[in-house]
Amino acid sequence: MALFKTFGRLSVQLILVAVPNRSYRAEAKFGPAEIHIVGIIVQKFGGSSVADATKIRNVARRVVRTYEEGHPVVVVVSAMGDTTNHLIRLAEEISPKPPERELDMLKSTGEQVSIALLAMAVSRLGYQAISLTGTQVGIITNGLYRNA
Repeated sequence: MALFKTFGRLSVQLILVAVPNRSYRAEAKFGPAEIHIVGIIVQKFGGSSVADATKIRNVARRVVRTYEEGHPVVVVVSAMGDTTNHLIRLAEEISPKPPERELDMLKSTGEQVSIALLAMAVSRLGYQAISLTGTQVGIITNGLYRNA
């Protein structure tokens, strides 16, 4: 399962590769690049980590390795490489001051590309993974675009 949401300037996508028939408590323990939530590991990969197909396949192998160690995995990925900067430049070519809501909507497409490709790479390794937007899983924020 994958989740998406924009928090201020940070847009994230999540994939959840969960172990069936297990329940988990939500106690956060923070470590470098991973958040351990009692049995669940959240892995975060920035744009340079998913900048091309080879890097996405490497991330998929890392996700699967963590899953094979017995942990359900939630993966947070950014847009590929400098995709977000490219999208912002494109928006500014269209409008010098684009509406903030539309800018957030545009920027979110970069993460949607990354998460779909990563879900495909995990699936190619023989594991089930799907991508979903935040809206699809019921995540709601306020109307303070770019500062939700």
